[in-house]
Amino acid sequence: MSASYQLLPPLTVEERAALKADIAARGIMVPVEVDEAGAILDGHNRAAIAAELGIEAPTVTRAGLSEAQKREHVLKLNLLRRQLGPIAWADAFRKLAAERGIRLGVQGRQKTDTVSVLAAELGVNDRTARRRLRLADDVVRWAPDLASAIDAGDVAADKAKDRIHRARVREIAASIEAQPAPLPAGPFRVIVADPPWLFQVRAEDATHRARVQYPTMTVDEIAALPVAALAHDDAILWLWTTNAHLEDALGVCRAWGFAPRTVLTWVKDRMGMGNWLRGQTEHCILSVRGRPAVRLTNQTTLLTAPTREHSRKPDAFYALVDQLCVGRKLDWYSREPREGWAQYGNEPEAFVVA
Repeated sequence: MSASYQLLPPLTVEERAALKADIAARGIMVPVEVDEAGAILDGHNRAAIAAELGIEAPTVTRAGLSEAQKREHVLKLNLLRRQLGPIAWADAFRKLAAERGIRLGVQGRQKTDTVSVLAAELGVNDRTARRRLRLADDVVRWAPDLASAIDAGDVAADKAKDRIHRARVREIAASIEAQPAPLPAGPFRVIVADPPWLFQVRAEDATHRARVQYPTMTVDEIAALPVAALAHDDAILWLWTTNAHLEDALGVCRAWGFAPRTVLTWVKDRMGMGNWLRGQTEHCILSVRGRPAVRLTNQTTLLTAPTREHSRKPDAFYALVDQLCVGRKLDWYSREPREGWAQYGNEPEAFVVA
């Protein structure tokens, strides 16, 4: 028997005991799959238990598969049939993708159709597949000791998310305190800023989906940031804000030495959370200092673009800024490198595919 075909974790003691009791009572109802050489492709536990009980395991031969095809076949069988926990399922899903030469990025980020295609083959909803991948990525990085307990159902999802959230924020905060990112050399004629606004409502609620995954700042702390010192005398500021912080954001623009001129509204393809109305928009205040050069044609205050990861802004927004604005550009609290832009932030590659 080739061990290379045992690609998933073994059954738990309880699962194996239940299977053994069933085989002892009814025999083996599903034949063990083998290849031409007799190596077991599917049914390792059934074959082992049959040997322990002294009974013969029925077999069926699957011929004509390459080694890679055999491994993929085993993975699909297990993903389709076995009741895997979300962490083990995500691990098997990644192995299946690897067999096809696909390397999934952090939290399942890849070409938009990659996860969808594999999930559809398995009869799994695309959002379910991505949720399992994200959870597995987060558990492996932030709370690896919870993996087996989550798969066994001993730890609820909300408790796991709370542990992950707290560990993530602690690590980021410690990194900031230990080694603050050096300020870039100005001056910049264009500054985009996406500060971590503090949400007071349900900030510590582990079940609150709108809770941010990084250390937040008060309005006074944001207003005290040295943005003005990095801005050219003739500069444009694009300040991202939420519906809840729109009034505060106008004050921050003025505190940084900019005069608000208009508001760009991003309309998303799905709604999010909200304390009064559920949010499906986000706003970016365009403010100016001095007399900046702008290539205005027929651009409007409306930006329609799909929602991606939490806090990730649309590529179409940066394309608009590049089209409108000239001169050196700074992306403050950037989480993704961008050609032609200077970055400043604590997670500059948060959205980079691994």
